[in-house]
Amino acid sequence: MNADVAALQPQAANAPCAQTVTQISESLQARERLLTASARASRLLLEAPDVRAAIPGVLGLIGEAARVDRVNLMQARTGAAGERLLSVVSEWTAEHGTLVSAEAVLRTCNEASYPDVFAELRAGRSVCFNKAGSSAGHHSAIEGAGTQTKAIVPIFVAGEFNGIVGFDNTQRQRAIDVSELAALETAAGVIGAALHRERLVDDVRRERERAAEQRVAELAKANAVIRGNLERLAGETDLHSFMGHMLLEATRQFGASSGDVVLRDDSRQEWRVVAHVHDGQLVAAPYASNVPLVESAFGARYGEMREVMYVDVAHQVAGTWPGLLEFHRVQGVVGAVVYPMMFGTRSYGFLAITFRRNAEEVTRSELLVALAQQATLAV
Repeated sequence: MNADVAALQPQAANAPCAQTVTQISESLQARERLLTASARASRLLLEAPDVRAAIPGVLGLIGEAARVDRVNLMQARTGAAGERLLSVVSEWTAEHGTLVSAEAVLRTCNEASYPDVFAELRAGRSVCFNKAGSSAGHHSAIEGAGTQTKAIVPIFVAGEFNGIVGFDNTQRQRAIDVSELAALETAAGVIGAALHRERLVDDVRRERERAAEQRVAELAKANAVIRGNLERLAGETDLHSFMGHMLLEATRQFGASSGDVVLRDDSRQEWRVVAHVHDGQLVAAPYASNVPLVESAFGARYGEMREVMYVDVAHQVAGTWPGLLEFHRVQGVVGAVVYPMMFGTRSYGFLAITFRRNAEEVTRSELLVALAQQATLAV
């Protein structure tokens, strides 16, 4: 008898332990279901051409795995008066077994009404509560109708608070342990990552649209300038006058501080400045008007140049063109774009425009190409 009692005593002592083991097992199973559902959700969102359209299905997938009655996605937005609001944008309910349209159930709460809750959420910490532990009416806008127990998990996009994913139990109160909450946070993180990807895709699309608009505007501007120059070229008999007008247009379009048209004069065996613009005025060049065609520093450096070049004034050596570098430094010139005026393989001169800023991007301008070609045509 004593032996029987002794044998039974450990079993009685182990009863609470068995209950704990069961709870741990259930918790691990719940976590495993959620992690599996999160992996499936991640694939669905990654493959979906429209992330927003795929999110309701993802909420249902996660809700079924979590064995909750309702899952909703609420996203942050700014109200008309600058207040911080949170609105339901997608919701799944187990009761109806359907995905509910966001427009049909749109609900909004003001963060200012729940400062303690949102202080935690914006700090990246999840919030759990149950009906018995909350005062009447408290959290009502967040918890939803009939909620008994809820886990609220914040989501962040590019490091910014974007909203929350709420997991509701409406049929009964159910404790959510640390392990299960971590799995819920992983599931919510999958949605946050998808929203981040969607934002990046939208940003790229907008950048492409903006680039396309800028290109259309640039081409329209270039066409107007080219048309005007062609009309002037058709009626202008004086080369120097045409070059002066063309150079004024070039410096105006690119916001340049000064510019020069330098032509090759084989009869005089020299490079000669035929037009100079300074601060929007066509004036005489305040430095040497010509240099020898051969046996000069300028000819040695630029005589065989065939491609557009950006010149950093700070790294230039005096003497390439007498007085030019000194003028640039006095005027605060930072860089110059030098474009060779080519016809076939022969250089007829250069179009040069200078800037009080780094303007290396001008070397890629189609308008600059068009202006240089018109100047070459005029020669």
